[in-house]
Amino acid sequence: YISTPSISDINVLITPIGGISKVVTVSNSNPYEYQIQGLNGPGTSQVTLLGNDSNQTAQVRDDRGFIIESGEGQIYVALRVMNSVHAGALVSKGDSALGTQFKTGAFTNYNSDGTMSTFVSIMATEDGTQLTINNIDENVDIVDLDEVSLGTNANNKLNDIIVNLNRGETYTIIALGAGGGDVPSGVEYNS
Repeated sequence: YISTPSISDINVLITPIGGISKVVTVSNSNPYEYQIQGLNGPGTSQVTLLGNDSNQTAQVRDDRGFIIESGEGQIYVALRVMNSVHAGALVSKGDSALGTQFKTGAFTNYNSDGTMSTFVSIMATEDGTQLTINNIDENVDIVDLDEVSLGTNANNKLNDIIVNLNRGETYTIIALGAGGGDVPSGVEYNS
């Protein structure tokens, strides 16, 4: 959902990474609902990645996600997701959402069902962004990542994951419940 506090119409540019951009108009009384293609529908999903050791995660990607922006006024973007067992939401509020240090909004997952997972996905807003993901318990199973090669520190945490990103590139990690432990809680950018 894309909305604005503006009572006047403003144009918003929706850019699916690797896809075709679209301009929509929103106002305070006329928000816009943008349907994101799911995994089982026609076409390629901009948001779906498989967390099954298929080498789709724990790497820099330039084909997933959206950049939603307007030079005409303040906009709010709310992502709402739902499936048969749970739902979630994420809200981004333009420039005020930008920063260099973040905490992930995830929970400790000790569910023994290996299909239960928690994820964090980060998109760079500038070229030359260095991403550091840290504070991950050493016993967490991160899909598509070799935790042994990454190593651990004296605090029983995995060593930092450090990735370089350019604008619009994303990096996603998925922690499986069967491993147990805390998912990443620290995310830092250099820009």
